[in-house]
Amino acid sequence: MPLTLPNTSLAPAGQPAPLTATVVGGTDGASIQLLRLYDADSGAGVEFVQGVMLRQTGAGGSVEVGTAGQPLRIDPTGTTTQPISAAALPLPAGAATEATLATRASEATLATRLADATFTGRINTQGQKTMAGSTPMVIASDQSAVPSKETRASVCAPSNVAQNAANVTLLAANAARIGATIYNDTTAGNLLVKLGAVASATSFQILLNPGGFTSIDNYVGQIDGIWSTAGVGAARIGELT
Repeated sequence: MPLTLPNTSLAPAGQPAPLTATVVGGTDGASIQLLRLYDADSGAGVEFVQGVMLRQTGAGGSVEVGTAGQPLRIDPTGTTTQPISAAALPLPAGAATEATLATRASEATLATRLADATFTGRINTQGQKTMAGSTPMVIASDQSAVPSKETRASVCAPSNVAQNAANVTLLAANAARIGATIYNDTTAGNLLVKLGAVASATSFQILLNPGGFTSIDNYVGQIDGIWSTAGVGAARIGELT
């Protein structure tokens, strides 16, 4: 025969849920408090579960865990490396930093490291700089040939220097000079040309007979000359820049 219970909110295990329910509560130490349920189904259905709070034993009573003061441990043994995320972490005593490395005897070469401000000041500007103001560059010992383009003159400035048995300056020093031409436009007297100051019968590099011609490349210094005899005529000069 069916089992009949005096409280219709109770039913034996395995039986259909009763149509009525008894509210279960507990004491907070002073008053009776009801349990609270939460819908744990985020979909269209419902699944009510009892709200709980994690506690752990402690001297003087249990304490809540999962808080800043009592965080949950992922590894209960404390031996597994855990991932962390932080904007900055304190360094242990004696840890190596950029500043300490530059002063350690074993890292003496770092003391001459190019400072960031110096490096920034040497790059991203146009024009040539002095060696001290340039960024150092090292070319590999097995560097293949680097193609280059010869600098070519676009201007030839003519000038004339009259024949003279004393030293005369044919061209003044000119850092922009790419080359020069000299023609001894005389009927008598050799022109002795010196790549430098003060030409003489014993100090010269080029001898131009009457009607002789020479071209000079890769020299930007002063060029002097002297004729073996005085006479009529001149040195016809062209300076290429």
